[in-house]
Amino acid sequence: MDSVLDTIRAIALSDLYLLFCMGVMAVPMIALSIWYHSNINETEGGRALMRMQNAWRQRGGARNVQDSVETAGELAKDIHSGRYGDKAQRMQVKVYWYVAMWLVSCAFFFGLIVWAEETKPPKPLTPLQQTMSPLSSSVVLQRSA
Repeated sequence: MDSVLDTIRAIALSDLYLLFCMGVMAVPMIALSIWYHSNINETEGGRALMRMQNAWRQRGGARNVQDSVETAGELAKDIHSGRYGDKAQRMQVKVYWYVAMWLVSCAFFFGLIVWAEETKPPKPLTPLQQTMSPLSSSVVLQRSA
C-alpha cells in the first residue's frame, strides 16, 4: 500500500512541477508583453514604433519566417540606433536582459526534468518483456518443465 501511495505522490509531484515549469515559460512573457505595451506608448518615439509595427501587421504581417526575421532585425537596429528615442532604446536593452534570464531559467527548470528522468532507476522488466528476443520483436516461447 505504501508503494502505491508513493507512486501517486511521485506522479502528482511531477505533474505539479511540470505545471510550474509551464508557468515559468508563459507567465514572464505575458508580464513582459503587458509591461512593454504599457510603457512604450509614453513617448512620441514609442508611439511611432508601435505605429510602424501595426502598419506591418496590417500589410499582412509575416508572410514567411525570413520576412519576419528581417523586419524584426530592421526594427531592432532602428531602436538601437536611437531612431525611436532613448526610452525605447533603454527598454530594448531591458527586454534583452529579461529574455536572456527567462531563457536561462527555462533551461534550468526543464533541465531538471530531463536530469531526473535520466537518473531515475530503470523499471524492472515484466515477465513478457523478459521473454522477448533482443534481436527481434517476436516472443520466444519458453516451456516450463
